[in-house]
Amino acid sequence: EIDGWPRVIVRRYKGKFPVRYIRIAGSDSFLRGSPERGGSLNEVCPEQETRVASFYMQETEVTNFEIQVYKDDTGNVESLRSWNQYLEELSEKLMKPTEELGTYPAVALAHDTAERFARSIGGRLPTEDEWEYAARSKGLRNKWSWGDIPAKGGKRKANLLDTANPEIYPSSVQLYKDDHTDQHLYDMIGNVREWCRDVYVPCDQRSAGTGAMPDDVPDGNAIAKYVVKGGSFSCDQDDAVTYARQGVDGFDRKLDLGFRVVIECPPHFEPRP
Repeated sequence: EIDGWPRVIVRRYKGKFPVRYIRIAGSDSFLRGSPERGGSLNEVCPEQETRVASFYMQETEVTNFEIQVYKDDTGNVESLRSWNQYLEELSEKLMKPTEELGTYPAVALAHDTAERFARSIGGRLPTEDEWEYAARSKGLRNKWSWGDIPAKGGKRKANLLDTANPEIYPSSVQLYKDDHTDQHLYDMIGNVREWCRDVYVPCDQRSAGTGAMPDDVPDGNAIAKYVVKGGSFSCDQDDAVTYARQGVDGFDRKLDLGFRVVIECPPHFEPRP
């Protein structure tokens, strides 16, 4: 157990496909951001103290199998059209039937679709602070999920851009065993980037870190940008550090952008006075 709660909770789809959520014990003092500069594609905010309540985070990115079950159960076809189209394209590229791509991360999904899926299973998207805190193994000063030492000599620790032998598509989740945190959250650095709950604002406009939950996802999602964290198969290693961030239009259905789910238990901190 961790602070009186189970270390792992498991959800089974159709009684067989286990999805694990890992308990991440919170902190009353987490230093988000970094004094370092970001890569060419991402923004890095100066260090700022905040607090993070305990939560459960999905061990991997949400997979195609999970979205297929959601589609079958809800009849939600229109918002999943881009996902379904890309799944068929990936099937052709890899010469595998779509049924064999169930463990690949689900991509080409707009922010509001990801949020609706999360809510349908009793969760939500992670906040930016939760995501970064978890990717840094509960707030350690790690540049990547595995620490501060970059991959060298052709060794790939995550599914990131490899100019010598580029992979232009995602891999099955948990394929890259080095890309995990101390709590065994996988693919936080590579494979696909991930939506966060927060509406994007530049660093100099971010409010002081109080631990308060960001405002509810606004209606008219398409007009807002949202925070995206992590790297992908199309990102350089230097752009995939744990504290880097991007703002992406909520309606974008990018082929290297997925998400994972957080479950609140117990509820989030009350904001500091």
